Amino acid sequence: MEKAQSLWCKYYDYILIMFIYGILHLFMHTDYWDDANQLTVLKSWDYHLFSYLCSFYESWGSTVILIGTEAVMGALPNIVWKIIDVIMIALIYHFFTRIVHLLLRTSEPDSSFKIWSMLLFLNFPYSIFATAGWLTTTIAYAWPFAMFFYALYTLLSSSRKATVKPATYLLFFAAVTFAANYYLHSVILLVLFLAIYAACKTKSHGFRILFAEGMIGVLLNLALLILSPGNRVRNIEDARFHDTAELLHMSFGGHIRMGVNTAFYHFVSVPNIILFTFCVTLAVCTFRKCSRFCVPELISLIPLSLDIFWTGYVFFQYTVPNRTLSYVYPDALFKTCPKAEQYCVMVSALLMVAAMCYLLAFLTDFSTLSWILVGTLLVVGLFPETILGFTTTVSASIMRVAAYFYFSAIFCTYILVNRFALLKSRLSQVSFYTFAVLGALFNILQIIRHIMVYG
Repeated sequence: MEKAQSLWCKYYDYILIMFIYGILHLFMHTDYWDDANQLTVLKSWDYHLFSYLCSFYESWGSTVILIGTEAVMGALPNIVWKIIDVIMIALIYHFFTRIVHLLLRTSEPDSSFKIWSMLLFLNFPYSIFATAGWLTTTIAYAWPFAMFFYALYTLLSSSRKATVKPATYLLFFAAVTFAANYYLHSVILLVLFLAIYAACKTKSHGFRILFAEGMIGVLLNLALLILSPGNRVRNIEDARFHDTAELLHMSFGGHIRMGVNTAFYHFVSVPNIILFTFCVTLAVCTFRKCSRFCVPELISLIPLSLDIFWTGYVFFQYTVPNRTLSYVYPDALFKTCPKAEQYCVMVSALLMVAAMCYLLAFLTDFSTLSWILVGTLLVVGLFPETILGFTTTVSASIMRVAAYFYFSAIFCTYILVNRFALLKSRLSQVSFYTFAVLGALFNILQIIRHIMVYG
């Protein structure tokens, strides 16, 4: 009994996360959209996985590791995917929070921060990983994210260790290779690995080996990406399927506008608790730091004001008329909304990002931590959404790619809340707990809605 109580006190956040997602996974179906294809793909190829992957590489894309995993999972009993997916969610939470504690140099958080970090993690809209089918999308996005955070944590922690366990080398290389098979991960990991290597003053033998392994895994996947004839074929086929051929002939500025605007409309199309909490955190921390009213306090109100204004506008202009509380956009090519609105949205988005970057640097005293937070927001959070504007599936893919900004916003919020001890105040604790609980409930309801409508 005492042992069970001890385990609960130590791991209750993991237990609750796995219990909630475990219950939800019991009702998830994998027999529609892209999942339906994965259920039969190996059978149609007489279970010749290698032949199927070669054909896929030539005709559709370079993500052969992820596609191979999807094909195998589709051929196995459905319960196998459900168990592994819940484990992957727990791994994302574990390594994501471990990275935060590593940067804050804290071994274990206090109970209030632990509860709040668990609730904020539950804010992540997991239903975006069902937009092509639960099995297909989670393997293509959620599972690489688990390996992505594991790889980052392992490399960061190895810089503080004299030795690294032999098994870690194998696991690390496998994780990097799997995560980097998704092209955005490969580019982001390349940048982050180089940044970590440059920033680490103490480079142990184990760290150097892991860094070399990571670079090999990333570069191999980048070579696959560049050399694959299927990537060029897919871009043209997607343009035909989604009726977005106009995107193939857009100017550079037009592609940037498509990426920025599509992402911005996603984050304000429904009340977004993660973005709102991040904006509130920036404002509260700035007001706490400034002893008297000053320019930074005015700047801190910009992201919050823009979030509230555009959420209200888009919600009543586009979401309510569609009669569904779901992520929406005017349309794939932004033909229905006025051009004046599009340019206002782009200016608002750039202004919000500029204000966020300045505030993150100001609140962390323009230190090394400032570079980490601003770099995370720009490289991990916003680069993928912008690059998406250069594809022909920008409106279809933004749902999944938005995950990068969600994780970046949660990461920055974790750091600031801990640094400014916001949960020590009773009023702040109640406020942030309320935001987190509402966001967690909204996420769960979105998942339930998706299960009820699609399966």
